[in-house]
Amino acid sequence: SPGLEAARGTLTTTDLVLEAGAYFAAVLEAATVGGFDAVVATVSVSLGGAELQPILAFAPQVGDVFVLIDNQGGQAIDGLLSYAGTPLAQGDEFMIVSGEFSQLFAIFYDYSEGGFSDSLAIVAVPEPAQVAGIAGLLALALAALRRRRQS
Repeated sequence: SPGLEAARGTLTTTDLVLEAGAYFAAVLEAATVGGFDAVVATVSVSLGGAELQPILAFAPQVGDVFVLIDNQGGQAIDGLLSYAGTPLAQGDEFMIVSGEFSQLFAIFYDYSEGGFSDSLAIVAVPEPAQVAGIAGLLALALAALRRRRQS
């Protein structure tokens, strides 16, 4: 974990080089800076298929962004991370389950926002059941609107 065990934190390094068999653990306690573990790499980032091991310690909201690697070196991230033994490509979704908390996330290796460029971020996305539920409610609302117009 990049921070100290007792508190979330940010580790700053020149090069971040991970290899297959390595683990990148990050505790997510809040969707604010300092609320989750992160790494700032000032030169380069190479992931080598290392295993992402996020620990979810709260219930994030859809749209919450966690920039786990702030890549300040000006070069694209080299390689991918894996989750549960499966390589994660750009935009892939994966479910984090930690005790009572669970959330679907998407991963981005070229995240750029608020000063970050070509950084690694995971973003909380709606779970398929939520999307289906919203679509179902919209369909019911449209059907009710059509019935009103026909009467």
